[in-house]
Amino acid sequence: MASGEMRPGIHGGRGAAAAPRPLLGAVWGKSRIDPDGQHNLNNDPHSRFVQRSQAMGWLDERMVIVDPSGNERVVGNAGLWQMNDGGYGPIGTESRSLAPTFWFQVGIDKLSDSRPLPTEPFLCCAAAVAATLGEFELRAAQLVLPISQLSVGRNGHAASAPSVETRDWFSGALEHPKRVRVSMDIAVGARSRFTPEFASGLIRDIKSYASPVFEANEWIEGSAAHSAFPDRVWQGPRGDGLRIYGSVSGWSLDAIGWVAALLADCAVRRGLAAPLLVTVTLD
Repeated sequence: MASGEMRPGIHGGRGAAAAPRPLLGAVWGKSRIDPDGQHNLNNDPHSRFVQRSQAMGWLDERMVIVDPSGNERVVGNAGLWQMNDGGYGPIGTESRSLAPTFWFQVGIDKLSDSRPLPTEPFLCCAAAVAATLGEFELRAAQLVLPISQLSVGRNGHAASAPSVETRDWFSGALEHPKRVRVSMDIAVGARSRFTPEFASGLIRDIKSYASPVFEANEWIEGSAAHSAFPDRVWQGPRGDGLRIYGSVSGWSLDAIGWVAALLADCAVRRGLAAPLLVTVTLD
């Protein structure tokens, strides 16, 4: 259901036992949206995101049914996420001054040790949706990462993170990729702690494993980015954080999604369990 009021629950029939957690994404940019598309119920961001997710096999359509004997069984295809909501513009009344161009919310189940957060396909899906709704020039993207859905058994070295294994896609995509200057804000909710030790460890991980997709040049304590999402859906308001100035190997939602997955992998290995707010902005 597309709306301006974000729904913190997950739409679907699998019940509370599955305990999915929200992965939230908002994108900002110069947009020329087809005016006819805004009034077509099958051509809004939510509907198009569902359609693209289904086409790519990313939508989790499992649900629990009860047979006449009272036995439960799961039917439907597994995927990367359950769809919740999506839309244009403001996300509730709290964020009208920070209104993104598009936003999406999906539910993520607990992941195995070998699976990264699906932020890269999530933002690739968002990019595909934006392309079908009109001309769009990306300026910024923000994600709330459900760190708690990564396996507790991931406390090993960041070099073994699932996201690290896929970075060669970007180094091999272009022979001489154009580097684009960006700033990246990383923060936690006010109820969590972003200690200096955690920040310095995260910087070391980024410098060691994010290249060539993202290269950090300098950083400062404190995050200036505000959340576009209502506090109640991600343990906000924004608390302590870090701002990093650097560059990406090509400016795309695909690259931002990969960097976000790496940040999640590194953060959970350093003991974080709370949602992480990540904002990447074109300088």
